[in-house]
Formats: sequence, C-alpha cells, structure tokens
Amino acid sequence: MLAVVVTFIESCRTVATPTFPAIPTNTPTITPTLTNTPIYSSTATRTPTQTPTPTISNTATNSPTSSATNSPTVTNTPGGPTETNSPTNTETNTPTVTGTPTNSPTITPTNSPTNTPACSSSPLSAYTFDSCPQGWTLDGTVPGGETISQSSTTFHTGPGAWEGIINFDATNNSEEININFPCGTFQNLEGAAVTAWVYSTVAGNAQMFCNYGTGPAACYAGYQNPGYCGGTGCVGNAIGNYATLAANTWTMVTFKTSLTAPDAQYVSKFGINILGINSPATIYVDDVTITTLATPTPTPAGCVAAPTFNSTYPFIWNNDNYCTLPSGWSSNNNSGTIVVPSLLLSTLQNHTIGCSSTCGSLLMGPIPFTAANQVANVEYVFPNTTGGTDITGKTISAWYYLDAAPSNAGYGQMYIQDGVIGGYNYQSLGFGGTYALTIGAWTQISIPANQGGVDPTGVWKFGIQIGTGASAISGFQNVNLYVDDMTIQ
Repeated sequence: MLAVVVTFIESCRTVATPTFPAIPTNTPTITPTLTNTPIYSSTATRTPTQTPTPTISNTATNSPTSSATNSPTVTNTPGGPTETNSPTNTETNTPTVTGTPTNSPTITPTNSPTNTPACSSSPLSAYTFDSCPQGWTLDGTVPGGETISQSSTTFHTGPGAWEGIINFDATNNSEEININFPCGTFQNLEGAAVTAWVYSTVAGNAQMFCNYGTGPAACYAGYQNPGYCGGTGCVGNAIGNYATLAANTWTMVTFKTSLTAPDAQYVSKFGINILGINSPATIYVDDVTITTLATPTPTPAGCVAAPTFNSTYPFIWNNDNYCTLPSGWSSNNNSGTIVVPSLLLSTLQNHTIGCSSTCGSLLMGPIPFTAANQVANVEYVFPNTTGGTDITGKTISAWYYLDAAPSNAGYGQMYIQDGVIGGYNYQSLGFGGTYALTIGAWTQISIPANQGGVDPTGVWKFGIQIGTGASAISGFQNVNLYVDDMTIQ
C-alpha cells in the first residue's frame, strides 16, 4: 500500500529559538544520474493490445539550490514540538525526450478508478499489493535478471507489498517500477496527489514520474517528474520529492502533476524511478495512494475583495463572500515530505456569527497523514516579511475546525516568529495550552505577539500547525482543517 497527496511551499515551524542560517555560498554536490526518460518513436502506432514501453535514456542534472528562508525541521517532544532551521535543497532532474508518437486508435478512456478485483492491472485509487503485484512491473533495463513478486514478510502496512529483486551494479544503477496501461485506459491524476512508500535493502534515491497523453488516443504525448517536463501541456515541473532511501527503511515518495487540463486525466503510465544503487538490491513498494484534492468554492457573484492587513484594530479576516484567498495566507508542510494541499476558500464550514450568505473559511485538506512527525501549517506572512511588522501589545486568535485527528498522538499549536530585528525567534503555544485537539467543533485558539520573547515590534509571520506527533504509531488518516475569523487585536 502507499499513500497520496501533494503541494508544500516554504516553511517554518516548531522550534525553540532557532538560529536563522546564512545564505549558503557553495553549491551542494548532489548529482544523481536519472536514466528514465522515454525516447519516443515519431512513427509509433498505439493500440489497445500493444502498449509502447519507452526506452529510458537520460541524464538528470540535480543541482540543489539552498535558500535561507528559515525552514525548520520539526522534532516532537513530550512538551510539544521543537524545530531547527536548515536550508531547503531542491534537486533538478533533466531528462531528454525526443519525438512525439502518432496515435491512431479512437478509444474512449477510462478516467476514474473502479472497484476492479485487487489483482487486476486496472486504474485504482490505492494499490496495496496485499495479495499480488497488481500489474506493477519493472522496465527491464538492468541485465542479469530481475524478479517480481509479492512479499508477505516486508511491507509498510500489512499484509503485503510489491517486491522486486534487481541486480544493480555501478554501470546499471537505476531502474523504473511502473504500471503501464493499454492505450485507451488511463489513471486520472487531475487535481490529485500521489504518495508511495519505498523500501530498499541498499541505500539510493527515488522519485515518481508519469507518462501522459492529450486525449483518448494520444497516450504518450509527454513525460513529467519533479525536476522535468517534456511534451505538450507542461505547466512547469511536477510537484514532488527526490527522496533519499536509507537502507532497510520505509520512505515516502510524493508526486503531483503540473499539466494543463485535461492532460492529467490521460496518464497512461506512472511509477517510481529507483536511482543511484550500485549493488544488487531488493526493492519493496507499498501503499501507493491517489488522493483527489479539494476544489475551491467558485467565486461568488457580488463577492468582495479580501482585506489587506493594516494597523486598524481589531483586524479580522472573516473569509465570507471573498472573491479570492486573502493575500499572505498559504499552507505548507514545514519542510517535510508530506504533500499538503494548497489553501482554499471553502463554504463547507464557517464560524462567523451573523453571516447569512456565502459564508466561508480557509480549508487545508484533505491532508494525507501516514506516519509519525508529519506536520501541516496554515500560515500568514506579513507584507513587510522579514523586515517585521509592529503588533506590540496585540494577541492573535483564530477559530479552527477539524473533521478527524491526524493520528493517535496528534497535536495542535499556534506559532509566531519575528524577523531580522529579533533574530528570527520562533515560539509556539499548544492549543489550549495542552496541544490537545478538538474534533468536530469550532474551537478558538490564540497566541500573544510577544510569546516566549518574540520581538512584537518586528513580527514576520504566524500560523496554525497540526501534526501526527513523534510517538504516533496508529490512527493515521486524511484530515480537513478549516480556519476562520483570524483576528489581531
């Protein structure tokens, strides 16, 4: 089985007095080689009974860039989470795609997962591999023999996982694990996030990818991974992580397409590139999950512009009848690997007393919590950013609504951080002073502007954070977090 979801962003989050790092002057030397770019024949004909298997031949250029934007890494302790700050590195993988196949069949696509028996190779919303490999295979580019099976002894969640035994060596050190549908059958990834869990007996790297079409008979029009997009319909690169696989450890890999509609509906092949393994290894894959993300509430007729922060107090964002998301507000994963959905305006829940029409709130969800130490933030950054904004003597409050707990050890807190003037001091305060979460009811939370010694004359940002906790072992689930009536007074 594997889990899904997508989107992230900068971060900030739980720490006791982090030190803001200087901007690195060196270039990190992470340069893995990706050998998984399809080479397409410009005369290929796709039919439902003959699925083209592109030959992978590319070299990824991974040039991580680091930015000192105070992206803390969370460590949860009995007294609540703490964090440290470290620059975020982003790898860029640049394969080369040549040719665009000519596709002649006229076939009506299957665009949504069906309740097909678990051992078929049809598109599903979750691949759990509990009884068979479910149509997932290897690209076959590593010589010396490869074996595919289902494991009932090594899995992320029981009772099974996909297993591949691959004879990697220094020359043949990458392989592709995928599910490849006949032309005319598609995995619909439009507005969806994909998560997968990968385990390798030898250390290496992993990232997800997809091949996509532009219509029912255009099955292989392009290729996309988090560092590259080749073909029509690209809107930048896909969103996702270039995961480091520690030996004998389950690691989550994430992916979300960035394609013009409707191309993401026509995913003919997707999977995981295993990279940088120089000796024979057994690879396990589990809990591949496709989560459809929430869609924003359509812009209401006669809507009003969301307010831009000013020093008239009390200053309130009530999220009612707004034409657009209020500026400065966003969601992020606190520099983690979980795919956090973009923040939306929603009318599914509302707290504002007295609202009678198009009553809304901010929504971050569904958030696919699957493991300990996963974090999701709803965050506001003041217009003056790190230069800081003076809110001396003020208290920040908000109302939140959760439809489920992230885990058996889930927690919630508000946080605040000053900018240059205060040395980037980050402080937090548990919901209700105890970090306890309220489920299914609107609950007010607050934090003073000078919490823990934060300089209130130069506040950079504040936010609401929920997480699974360091001791979480069960109860992981998708969670919708609504936030409303955010107030500074």
